[in-house]
Amino acid sequence: MASFLTRARSKGILKKCESLYNLVCDLVRGQRIDGRGQAFSLSACGSLGLATYGFLFSVWRIYLSIKSSASYHLPAGEKILKISLSFSVMLALLQLTCFAAADSTMQQLALLKQFKWTDNLSAEANQYLAKLRQFDTRGNQLLSEVKASDQTSQASLTKLIEQRDQFLAEQVEQLGPIIFFTRHQLARPNAANCAIWQSVPERWGCGIRIYNPCRPKIPAREIFRDPEGSIYDMNLSYDAGTVFFSYRKKGEACWQIYEIGVDGKGLKKISRDANCHDVAPAELPDGRLVFVSTRCKGFTVCQPGPRSNLHVMQRDGSDVRCVSQNTLSDFSPQVLSDGRVLFTRWEYVDRDLTYRQGLWTQNPDGSYYQLFFGNTIRDSGVFWQSRAVPGQGNLLVSTFAPHHGWSHGAVGLIRNRMGIEAPRGQGFIYLTPEFEKIADQSYRWGYRDPFPVNDYQFLLAYGGGASGKGPFSIYLLDLCGNKTPVYSDPSIGCYGPILLRPTEVPPVLASRGQDTHEKKDEKSVQWGDVFLADVYQGLTGIERGRVKYIQVMEQMPKMADLVSRAFDQSPVMSYGTYYAKKCWGRTEVLAD
Repeated sequence: MASFLTRARSKGILKKCESLYNLVCDLVRGQRIDGRGQAFSLSACGSLGLATYGFLFSVWRIYLSIKSSASYHLPAGEKILKISLSFSVMLALLQLTCFAAADSTMQQLALLKQFKWTDNLSAEANQYLAKLRQFDTRGNQLLSEVKASDQTSQASLTKLIEQRDQFLAEQVEQLGPIIFFTRHQLARPNAANCAIWQSVPERWGCGIRIYNPCRPKIPAREIFRDPEGSIYDMNLSYDAGTVFFSYRKKGEACWQIYEIGVDGKGLKKISRDANCHDVAPAELPDGRLVFVSTRCKGFTVCQPGPRSNLHVMQRDGSDVRCVSQNTLSDFSPQVLSDGRVLFTRWEYVDRDLTYRQGLWTQNPDGSYYQLFFGNTIRDSGVFWQSRAVPGQGNLLVSTFAPHHGWSHGAVGLIRNRMGIEAPRGQGFIYLTPEFEKIADQSYRWGYRDPFPVNDYQFLLAYGGGASGKGPFSIYLLDLCGNKTPVYSDPSIGCYGPILLRPTEVPPVLASRGQDTHEKKDEKSVQWGDVFLADVYQGLTGIERGRVKYIQVMEQMPKMADLVSRAFDQSPVMSYGTYYAKKCWGRTEVLAD
């Protein structure tokens, strides 16, 4: 064997085999780039087992052909031994890979059905899933026959691989135009919301592009470009005519909100305060913008950076109002189909100091503030970048990310009809099978930016996962975890894909009052009476008669930060809590 390896190295065989292996791995991951700057793959992730078999079987045959070439003068016995060993090891590897991956679609479908995620899907979704079920049922049958050395089945398997890949590729071609932004990776933040103020690009340069997958030979059209700038995030107007994005030029201190037409005309700066970060713009039904800003001042309790809150403003940047009073950070807002604002909230109100950022909703004026889902879930540190799945009520697609580090991770579905703290399977489910659990594990090149195309397909950005090397590329993901490459540029990352199509404008929710969140002195505040019928509702394990008082407390914002730190705090409050609290008083609970 040693003599064979020595001769193989001298003839470059090992290097050629390594190149072939790398090619296969790149193709399977969808990371090989063609001349138009688009990712292409002979295999979609969902057919990984089938496609890997086809690819590696071809590589194995080429490898044997090279080895058996007369120019290498292998002794007949050694040649037979090497071929036999290579075939046995490769076939065993292929069988393990094929059978593990080919069943992934069936397993995911069974899981979705078990927890009733597929009960109310559209007719189109059911037809799509039925087609995948046919491919994988037939694929498993052929794999069993190939294991028994059936040459006819091998040819059928190769054809089935091609048909399945063609089916997934056709889904991409049917998407229609998409719009997305490009930039280089941002620096690793301390925590999820800290990216707002810590996010400095590793390299400058950005753009906004429009690409039509049904015309793959036509290059993407760039409607905005700045080699000395960077983009934080982006959103689209309801009429699909205007792009809202947060952007900063090299040398500027803060992200600012801009708009531009999808025709590349009408670039305009909306933000008016260059000393505050403004990000995450989303159009409201009345034409104003909801966005995240650090202009309320104050600091996050365990980090030196500024807190962030939801604000609203007119399209020209005037009449800015704060509509949330979180003492840490509210971020990643999107408008639901009923007009409410959905967003991620980081807070520690009467709970332990661990990573858990759930989803909340409120009206655009700040009223009807309530938990949507996941304030005690530990499976994922952060649920963010959440968008409503069309036609499915309170069903969301979301990024499951860690609290610390890059806020990239897995992509999954969330619903609250089984309870606002329902466990995995019932309240949320992963769609990206390579991540078993996110918790607080940071991935530089995970998933992010999910956008629902319909109720069974989702555009997203993906950098290769735990072993990825980037940059981020655009993929189409389905309910079973199959992902098909849509667009990639090897020189820069691609983020935030959105279908370039109009969407229905949600209803305008009436405001409950004017200036409800403006700062006022205590004497000018309008007071009201609140009646609570039964304090024991929701108090599990507390027997009646035990509660004597209700005490009203206010969690005070942190308005100063010191250099020295202890217990991850500056200034130190206590070992058990970050907060100072103000007591507004207490009232007696009556016997009834």
